[in-house]
Amino acid sequence: MAHIFSDEVGTVTGLRQRVNDEAVFDNYSVAVESLIFDANGGWLLMRRGSAAGDEVGKLEGIGGRAERSDDLRSELMREISEEIGDHVDIEILHFLEAKSDTTTKVLPDGTEISKNWVIASFLCRLVSGDPVVQEPDKNDGFERITDLAVDPDRLSSSCVQSLATLQREWESIQKMVRAAEPR
Repeated sequence: MAHIFSDEVGTVTGLRQRVNDEAVFDNYSVAVESLIFDANGGWLLMRRGSAAGDEVGKLEGIGGRAERSDDLRSELMREISEEIGDHVDIEILHFLEAKSDTTTKVLPDGTEISKNWVIASFLCRLVSGDPVVQEPDKNDGFERITDLAVDPDRLSSSCVQSLATLQREWESIQKMVRAAEPR
């Protein structure tokens, strides 16, 4: 797991070009991730359900595989809607980073299958609405974390990297979220 870059590329194609230039992985899938904060500074995370395949029970940002559009922000909004419902209003504030991650799924026969990911992470704000689990097999509920106070062992491997970035940039992130609040 590693930070790759933090300047935004708008498309899956652009992300793949940057990743290929950096020689991160030969074979990988692209995912989008929202790091959603509410008006009180609470970080909204989802718990991976039994059908998630790997890291079951771990907390992570809301998102998933970028697979229908080349536009990363459109893919993020699609994934947010799929995971928490389209009645929830989320504002994308800022591209945070692109990072790499490798997850391992253990099959019933004990065979391990590793999958490489490049994840585009975005800082987001919960504008209105309450998240509702839309895919109960993949999402085992939500948790709000205050002041980034969470044991990293409870987080998915990609979310551990998000936590480190959030902690490093917490002061500026809090300002961004507060500045986006309606007055």
